[in-house]
Amino acid sequence: MMDKRVLDRARHIVNVRENWEPLVDLLNERLSFLRISLEKAVDLHQIYRLQGEISNTRWLLSLREKVNG
Repeated sequence: MMDKRVLDRARHIVNVRENWEPLVDLLNERLSFLRISLEKAVDLHQIYRLQGEISNTRWLLSLREKVNG
């Protein structure tokens, strides 16, 4: 679990619509790109790397719930 103080410092990012919505749009575009890249990947190391990037992107997309939850 993340330190509450660290999450509190991110509160202004996730709770201000002008900050959060463009970030979500950017992360969703990144997620789409990563999924396409994963479909085309042939090297096992590349597949693992892309899976990790997808996992991290999803974590960022859930940041609002983590901060406010």
